[in-house]
Amino acid sequence: MTLQELSGPDWRCAGATDDELAGLLGRWQAVESWAAAGKLGVVRELIRRRARPGIRGQDAPVHGDLPDAWEEGLDHEVSAELGISLPTAGKLTSLAWDLRARLPGTGGLLAGGTIDLLKARIVCDELSVLDDERAALAEAMILDQLAGKTPGQIGKLAARAACTVDPDGARKRRERAERDEARVRLWRENGGACALAAYGLPTDEALAAHANVNTRAEQYKATGAFPDARMDQLRVLAFLDILNGVSPAARIARAQAEAAQHTAGQPSPGQNDVSPDGAGPAAGQAVRNNSEPGGGAPDGDRASGSHGSADGQQPAGDEPDRDPGDG
Repeated sequence: MTLQELSGPDWRCAGATDDELAGLLGRWQAVESWAAAGKLGVVRELIRRRARPGIRGQDAPVHGDLPDAWEEGLDHEVSAELGISLPTAGKLTSLAWDLRARLPGTGGLLAGGTIDLLKARIVCDELSVLDDERAALAEAMILDQLAGKTPGQIGKLAARAACTVDPDGARKRRERAERDEARVRLWRENGGACALAAYGLPTDEALAAHANVNTRAEQYKATGAFPDARMDQLRVLAFLDILNGVSPAARIARAQAEAAQHTAGQPSPGQNDVSPDGAGPAAGQAVRNNSEPGGGAPDGDRASGSHGSADGQQPAGDEPDRDPGDG
């Protein structure tokens, strides 16, 4: 393999310049995408061979050369061969079908190394809410913009395209998500701290809540009472204080008292032990007592903080977590 020869033993790339290293890095990424496309191609052949027969002797419905339905045992075959969970195998099978039957342009970019498997999955996920005709229109809108984009940027492009081609459907999906997916989750993270997340939030209220958290954090920063705290720490503190009913005055007074005790060489109480009136331990003890000892979030809930969505678009901030591997 030419790429292997150019990379040399242990991929040390002996004699390569920095520019040549960058080029090799991109080519290996393209090979990874090509391999992923090949794996999906084999899954598609299994789909063809495991096609579910039509009802009452009729031909089974198809999309191009792929059947619309296949035997349930197919996911078990994929799961066993690849050593992945059954739900993950089902997602992989569906992705293989989508990238040929509904979004062949995206599948072509994957096979050509322009995008990787994660980015292809993001496009499929965002456009999965559309019917075939609208999905094709949305894909055509963004196909020439995907090269060189990050996963987060691609998610926003695809979400915007979905809203553009089906604005009424975007509104209905948002309303359904606010009704059916609204929930709050609390769990213990691997580091031992807790995470608190809210899902299916009404967009306007979520934006207002986020603004309130930022305003409170800026208020804390302006006092100078938290000189060593990063803004993210202040936002977390503000988030919890608002939920627990701790006033800004109580929190700031506590921080100033702790700083004075520290200067005097006396031990200070924990920063989070502030009640709504500033007099004693906060409801944070209840959080500690109720945190899950198992150390894991429910599937799909590994993102702390409050999340809101507008017409299917990702909220501003971190890129979506869409690991194509076994989740």
